[in-house]
Amino acid sequence: MMTELNISSSTRGESGQTTPPFVGYNIPLVWCIKPHTLPFVCNKLPFVTNRQIHGGFTLIELIIALVILAVLAALSAPSMSTFIKNNQQTAITNELIADILSARSEAVHLNNPVTICKTNTMTTCMVSGDSEEWEEGWFIFRDNDGDGVVDGGVDSILRIHDEPISPGITIVGTDPAAPSGKLIALTFLPSGRPQSFTGGGTFTLCDSRGTNMAKGISVSPSGRPFASKTKYGGDGLSCT
Repeated sequence: MMTELNISSSTRGESGQTTPPFVGYNIPLVWCIKPHTLPFVCNKLPFVTNRQIHGGFTLIELIIALVILAVLAALSAPSMSTFIKNNQQTAITNELIADILSARSEAVHLNNPVTICKTNTMTTCMVSGDSEEWEEGWFIFRDNDGDGVVDGGVDSILRIHDEPISPGITIVGTDPAAPSGKLIALTFLPSGRPQSFTGGGTFTLCDSRGTNMAKGISVSPSGRPFASKTKYGGDGLSCT
């Protein structure tokens, strides 16, 4: 059954046209009062799944890491010890070769005999009866008469090697022309040739590992030193 709606004047527009009535037209909608973003009930509480992840080791992880580190250190210790000893021998070998070359070049430059000898006082050369070897130290001096002895007021010291030698390393000098077979002093003539021997001299550097790991310095009859695993002339090195 159709009933005719009574359209009041309040529903007429300015142009006189009527507009259909809207239920609650002048009543605000309930949802229009509410904010668009609804508050979250636990907005101020920490969210369990968003907790910060802290880095670090657990006790078990730390123990495992220490065990692995100890095993690696035990495996690398022997090779590291060998590496250190080889470097020590090489460093001393290079220092002695450099000083022998320096003595030879000074003899040629000064046109005068120059001697390098072992010493423990840094002022006088050792003699054949001394038990110390070249690891105690050595020095180079201008030897005017070529006797291998520092003559006060006449000879002058040119260079001193008094740096400490690594413990356990010995340096033995061998002179085939000497009655004792020991190389106490090495004198170079102005020609650059050594005076003290004709068959070649040798320095043997040894440590606790013995002859198998010994390093040698051979001085040829022409006076040139060079690193070698054998004595000049072909004989093997000996630490005894």
